[in-house]
Amino acid sequence: MGLSDKNRRKTGALARGFGALTCATIMTLPVMAQNHPAQGVMDADRAFAARAKQVGPGPAFAEYAEPRVLMLNDPVPGTDAGDLAKLFGPGLEIDWGPVDGAISADGTLGYTWGKARYFRQKPDGTREELPPSRYVTIWRKQTDGSWKFLADGGLHAPEAKEFAERKKAEKPQ
Repeated sequence: MGLSDKNRRKTGALARGFGALTCATIMTLPVMAQNHPAQGVMDADRAFAARAKQVGPGPAFAEYAEPRVLMLNDPVPGTDAGDLAKLFGPGLEIDWGPVDGAISADGTLGYTWGKARYFRQKPDGTREELPPSRYVTIWRKQTDGSWKFLADGGLHAPEAKEFAERKKAEKPQ
């Protein structure tokens, strides 16, 4: 059974409308992403990660830090930015990126959180991947419009399957 001319026209119009809507939606996705309320702080986090790949984690942390910061994984409360390079051993690489973030109503404070992967150069020259982590970074907007972090930390993030298996094993029978 074929479609009548009337139904064929309706179907064609519907398909054209759907196609136009799909194209319009796809074309606006980058614009929508650029209009994320925390776009500026997420861009700062991405630039921070890129800088760490260029110069290493320690120098990048020192560059993107306020003069004194709180490293959430460090038992000492407060670290001078200049001392951050000492927290990262030689041969350590960190690859990270924000998943989401938010900023305060006045736009002066923000946070990002994301996932990180760690790699270490072993003495024999091979590259070893360490367990992944999740991190959170607290940022403050500077008078020049840039962002500097004032607190940062992460924790081991086992893969979902490992996490589920561990939780199942921990349940009392």
